Amino acid sequence: MSKVLIVFLLCMILSVYGQWFFSPFNFNFQQPTTAAPSPPSYVDHYKRHGYDTDDKGNVWLGNDHAKLLLIARSSYP
Repeated sequence: MSKVLIVFLLCMILSVYGQWFFSPFNFNFQQPTTAAPSPPSYVDHYKRHGYDTDDKGNVWLGNDHAKLLLIARSSYP
């Protein structure tokens, strides 16, 4: 009985060790962070011509009272 218990505990310890040190999810957390990407070039193009844009890539004309959505890349601004 004691040999079975020792083998069982050894298997449990090895499985916990394997999950703890060789998990594929740990690799994602250990990657160095990079700087935020710069906004796309089309944002500057639309702003130079008087249109408003947001971070999602939407382009519209007008203010908060009346907006004409020209290009919708994700959702309404």
